[in-house]
Amino acid sequence: MRTWVAGAVCLVAGIVLGWAISFAVSPRSHPPSKTDIQRLCALNPGVRMRPRTHIVLHHSDGRVGDAAAIDRHHRRTKEWKGGLGYDFVIGNGTLSGDGEIEVGHRWRRQLPGAHCRAGGMNRRGIGICFVGKFETGDGPTAAQIASGVALVRHLAEEFEIPPESILGHGAVSGAATKCPGKRLSVDLFRAAVRTPSD
Repeated sequence: MRTWVAGAVCLVAGIVLGWAISFAVSPRSHPPSKTDIQRLCALNPGVRMRPRTHIVLHHSDGRVGDAAAIDRHHRRTKEWKGGLGYDFVIGNGTLSGDGEIEVGHRWRRQLPGAHCRAGGMNRRGIGICFVGKFETGDGPTAAQIASGVALVRHLAEEFEIPPESILGHGAVSGAATKCPGKRLSVDLFRAAVRTPSD
């Protein structure tokens, strides 16, 4: 009897532990809610929202990363004292969760970005970076797309940004780059903004 009970306890513990591990590392099964996005977009106390006219989409051009890794790269390699140049980073499951939205200090404090000098986008554009290599590697994950669509839709509504002002980095006049790569569809995000949210 004791052996059976001990075996049953081990089985249940194994199932619970397995569920907890799979929950922690599995991709998001649904996009973040409006409430999740509103909470993410909250500013530091006393900070006022700056006007924005565009949303600029980027890829990190690396298969592995998160906001902290990009921040280190921007500080060490590019020698930017302000670090992370984007307002938001959306993870691909390598160093942060698949579809996890990380909020940069520039957004929280409403500081100018360092993601696209062309067209004055560092001041008037919201920079969103998807972790991944979308020109030569795989495209964004389904979870990244779902989170990105939810975030872009919220920001476009909040700032009254029309679909045509949602741009890939390389589409900004004067920007000489292939970012965010051919495997990230900017049209998909524009279509999402045109579709009313639930």
